[in-house]
Amino acid sequence: MKTKLIISILLGLSALSFVHYNSIRSNSREEQTAVFPPQNFQDTTFLIGALDDGFDFEYERLDELGFNVWHKYIGKNMGWTINGAPGDTLLADSSVYVPQVKAILDTNSSHGLKSIMMRPKVTFLYYGKRSDYQCEPVLSNDDLWFYSFNVSKQSTYIQNIVDTTYGNGAIVKRCKGDPADASSRADTIVKRLKANTEQSSTWADLPKGSSPIKNWIVKPRIRIDSTIADNPANFNVNVCKVIVIGETKTGADTILKSSNIKVINFINDQGNYDGKYIEEFHNFSSNDSLTINGLWGGGNGNRARGNHSNDNNNSKVDIQIYWYGICDMYIDYVRVDNMVAHRLLKPGGDLDFEKWLRWEAQDIACHNDSPIKFYIELFDFSNIPCMAYVSRKLDSLAYAKCQKHITLTGLISGIYSFVVPWEDRFSVLNTGHIIRNYVEKVGLSDILIPCYPFYTNKQVSIPYTNTTFAKIPNTLPSTNGGEVLANAISPSAYDDWLQDNLDHSPAYFETGSTSEYPWDGTARQWEGAFRWTMKMGDAISKAKDIPFLYNGQSHLWYYAEGESHKEPTNEEMEMIANVSLTYGERGLIDTKKMFALKQIE
Repeated sequence: MKTKLIISILLGLSALSFVHYNSIRSNSREEQTAVFPPQNFQDTTFLIGALDDGFDFEYERLDELGFNVWHKYIGKNMGWTINGAPGDTLLADSSVYVPQVKAILDTNSSHGLKSIMMRPKVTFLYYGKRSDYQCEPVLSNDDLWFYSFNVSKQSTYIQNIVDTTYGNGAIVKRCKGDPADASSRADTIVKRLKANTEQSSTWADLPKGSSPIKNWIVKPRIRIDSTIADNPANFNVNVCKVIVIGETKTGADTILKSSNIKVINFINDQGNYDGKYIEEFHNFSSNDSLTINGLWGGGNGNRARGNHSNDNNNSKVDIQIYWYGICDMYIDYVRVDNMVAHRLLKPGGDLDFEKWLRWEAQDIACHNDSPIKFYIELFDFSNIPCMAYVSRKLDSLAYAKCQKHITLTGLISGIYSFVVPWEDRFSVLNTGHIIRNYVEKVGLSDILIPCYPFYTNKQVSIPYTNTTFAKIPNTLPSTNGGEVLANAISPSAYDDWLQDNLDHSPAYFETGSTSEYPWDGTARQWEGAFRWTMKMGDAISKAKDIPFLYNGQSHLWYYAEGESHKEPTNEEMEMIANVSLTYGERGLIDTKKMFALKQIE
């Protein structure tokens, strides 16, 4: 095993030499072949840096380490204010914050740094959330099988049809009504939502006043017979009821919304209805609406219902559509937008949001010749529609102004699979699904994937016991006593553990476990995660001809009731970097500024 480690390191050093040679070539890969989309970070540039290294205000450590990446997180109530841009807030006008941000970008450029920008306005829009839940049954092998319901009623009066009249050939649910027989026809036509955690959390850490991230509007796509709406006598006829069930902190279910949709709700402000599908309804009384403020349940974390027949250990959040059986109704899907997505993705866009994007693309991204990317941290599956819109809009606006292609760098992680239950994770967390539903939809020009190769057990006390997963050689000096989050073992035993930890197969989450959640503190649960991450990044990179960037996670984190991370030694970090190079990654962007501090010390 020791021999295998040495070979990996030598291969990594060889790859490093290849990277240096490529970095000084005059022609980039996209000049030889047409790749999508054109990049402003040349493929031949090897990215090296750390997230949040923008905290080095004097650039001393950035220069000393030879970093070529600058990144700064945004925090609550601020953009880059701590870096010398006091006016850089979410709602600031361009005249206030743009000159300050430009000055920072100029300094970055003078130090040879490429700016990976997490910006308040752009991040706010990226975190718009949209989910479209189909009312007809969806095949189990469909990419979006989870955007559907466990119960999709079919009967003599409720059938799935292809709507060629107003549905453009979409499969919809037709409910054939009769006022004389309504009581026998009325029924709950869909319930037991599969992807039912998407309105229960958001990863956004944004300034105050960003409540639209957590406020929602439910939009069932429905049409009825226009002849019914032509008669004012029918205006108060109930078509259906939308019921939204939430989950309390104690795990009990609670009704968040129970609103009737009547015929009058199809009548627009001009007093007309043309018989076509609508998603936003009109003329609600004070007692009915389809808006909901606040999250619908507790944290998500693989608690989605999926195909489960009970909710014992899953989220109880649900959307139910009850049809009254009185009149004909056709329903395609139930869309749920948070208020950011509602404004951003509406036809014609939102004037304020479009202005924000123009400022960021044309006034900031076009400011100088320094390569720039926009960055988003953790995201949910339902963020992807807004991420796609914003990323492509920024690119088109920038290119129109300065012929510069601006794209998104997003940190993909296991959170991508939180849309489905733990046992269904590989129906989404696989190369093909990520390419089709993330890389291609957003238009990524690289794939950035993180990994913590050095997890340790979560325990309620320090010092740790011998059940600790992480190891460290007993020959290393220790000044922390029992607070080292690893067990000291002999160098030979450590070599064996390290080798197995890095390339263990199958990885814990590849074993087919259906009951264990990945952050439950189980020993050895992260073995093989690094190998799996490397293979995933390499496969996506080759399939789409885009660079694979590795976000190495190396910081120390002790959290007794959650996950805990052992800080790797310098030697472990060097080895991880070299092995990553053998997998063809084109950049190492470490976690926060700890990497820089450790390397200098």
